[in-house]
Amino acid sequence: MSIDFLGTWPIRGEEARRKPARMMVVSRDKMLRLIHGERTPMYVILYVSNDLLHVGEFVIPAGGPSVRASDIEDHKGDEVFYVIEGPVSVFLTETKQTFEVQEGDAFLIPEGTKHQYVNFTDKTVKAVFAMAPGI
Repeated sequence: MSIDFLGTWPIRGEEARRKPARMMVVSRDKMLRLIHGERTPMYVILYVSNDLLHVGEFVIPAGGPSVRASDIEDHKGDEVFYVIEGPVSVFLTETKQTFEVQEGDAFLIPEGTKHQYVNFTDKTVKAVFAMAPGI
């Protein structure tokens, strides 16, 4: 699958909401898998990406000569993530604040907030995220 499916995966929102509403299981092998970022890419698995909601996982590996981090990003909607394997650090680039989010904790990032995910550990970190309404 490719980035061309963003906003329409696994079905367009309007199509899923037509009466009767369309329910579906998105099995692990049918999830949209992407490498996100240009300078410091990370692995993203999307369960749903439509006009109202984006839900998936991000994975930041460990290793290399220094810490691993995502590209700096912001979104057209609020984002929340829940750490499955962590901790995940969040760096707010405009205020220079850093938050360490532990396994089992969640973190809310309001729309338009420039941020970067950082892995300061020697293990891969993973989180489940949701954004609404837009990426």
